[in-house]
Amino acid sequence: MNQDIKGQIKYLKDRTEDLEQLCRNELHEGDVSNDVKNVFQDIVIRTNRLLDIIMYDFFEREIAPQLTLEEKNIYEKKVTFPVASKPTDIKGILGQFGLKDLETRNPKLYSVIDSYQPYQRHNKWIKHLRDFSNLGHRKLIPQAKRNDKRLILGESLRINVRKGSSLNMRGCTVKGLPVHELQVDDEKVTGRLDQRLNPKIENLVTYFVEGTSVDTLSLCKHSVSKIEGLAEKFQSII
Repeated sequence: MNQDIKGQIKYLKDRTEDLEQLCRNELHEGDVSNDVKNVFQDIVIRTNRLLDIIMYDFFEREIAPQLTLEEKNIYEKKVTFPVASKPTDIKGILGQFGLKDLETRNPKLYSVIDSYQPYQRHNKWIKHLRDFSNLGHRKLIPQAKRNDKRLILGESLRINVRKGSSLNMRGCTVKGLPVHELQVDDEKVTGRLDQRLNPKIENLVTYFVEGTSVDTLSLCKHSVSKIEGLAEKFQSII
């Protein structure tokens, strides 16, 4: 893998750890601090830019040597990792820098690019990354917190309970253990159930981009991990 790309991935992993620690330090404070907002914005913009850097690395190594100087000067300003709402748009984006025929020229690489598109299942993260990065070039990305709680039963069951709501369970089993009656109100758990379930309440604080349901920490961790995988796939192909 290109050493510059590898170094940027390490930087982003470290910054994500910094963000997680900042969030942990202010769990009990009201508003999201500017420190958290700025570190999140730094991660989002740099991670989004890294997509284009990975694409440019391919262009510079595999495409540019075949171009005239004039062609290279025109194309290199337009190199970007395609993020499209439908498959037919990918070729249009690639065509802006001389790769309209990538599907036939390098079908493996084209398949990788296609597999990272937001129209594919579980790939909403890449559209969020693009959208929030574009927003971050205009202003500080607004964030907020949500406080919830989670009921823990036994070794494995976790049930999220929204703030202000209650939870009732009656006449059921959890991992084969009986729950005759259980009620959760605020921080209180009452009822009759097998003592081995050992019910506990865990408080959860989620940081999210204001106006959305996107968890900021999850987006950062997932995006950096996915883009590291993308860089490795590019490297293995080219």
